[in-house]
Amino acid sequence: MTDAEPPPNQNPARLLEGPSKDETLGRLSDRTVAFGHELQTILKVTGPDRFEWLQGVLTCDVLGNTRGAFWGLFLNRLGKIRGEVVGVSSSGTIYLAVLGGKPESLVDHLDSLLVMEDVEIQISDEQEFWSLHGHDSERVARQIAASVEIAHAPVAWISSSDTVAVVAKDAHLRERLSGMDIQVGDIRQWEAFRLEHGVPRFDVDYDANDTPHRAGLYGRTVASDKGCFLGQEVVCTQQMRGAVRERSVPIVFAAGEIPRIGATVRSADGQRELGSITSAEKGSDGRVYALGRLHVSGLSDAAEVSVTGISGKIVLGE
Repeated sequence: MTDAEPPPNQNPARLLEGPSKDETLGRLSDRTVAFGHELQTILKVTGPDRFEWLQGVLTCDVLGNTRGAFWGLFLNRLGKIRGEVVGVSSSGTIYLAVLGGKPESLVDHLDSLLVMEDVEIQISDEQEFWSLHGHDSERVARQIAASVEIAHAPVAWISSSDTVAVVAKDAHLRERLSGMDIQVGDIRQWEAFRLEHGVPRFDVDYDANDTPHRAGLYGRTVASDKGCFLGQEVVCTQQMRGAVRERSVPIVFAAGEIPRIGATVRSADGQRELGSITSAEKGSDGRVYALGRLHVSGLSDAAEVSVTGISGKIVLGE
């Protein structure tokens, strides 16, 4: 493990730390980049009813997924987030890499949702979760799979394309990747990468008191046309009413210092206090990317904001 300092408010589900090759990542079109994620837990879901059961308790479309891996949320009946996962299916098992949520309470929550379904949930401490990013990531995953026991599949997580989720049982995967001349990113590079794509993080940018809308995850993790799932009524009501006044919002700064966590975000004229910064890092293109917890009422996409006198633009997206 390296002595690299994690960014402020580092999530307990932090990355496996590794040596940094560059201060920022190169363009992903040039090479494949790998990140190792040290998770709170990986769940193994088995049994003949596993797909149908997950379809009813996850916000994403598990049955209609054509990529082989998925990104979704577990909600409670009030529509609040109990867990965030990336799932990978392989050989009769669905591996759920838990990106957010308290492991013990999440497992208890899932157990309580099992009634007559033939499904078994086990905690695995043998596998690690990795993600590969770049146009060649699928070929790299297949090459690794030729010699290592892994589950892998493309997933619409972080970026909508060119991402492969990998669940591996191999303590030497980092060395294997380095031997293949694959760049292995470190904690700070991961922060920059996720923020460039506007992806919030559990217990940093959102928490268990949030709904998918407030977390800024509705458009990415919720399949609105898939049918019923736990918490759907609340989520659909928020979507129809447009009633979310505050949520996690990406902010892009053309240049300048990285704003501190907790810094106040104001309207461009400085008259209105909108919220505060929850994450920030310099991106691979030299711009500064951040997420802020903002009051969005009356704001439009690309509206200008100010943080300690530095101008930026918000990206409302959904």
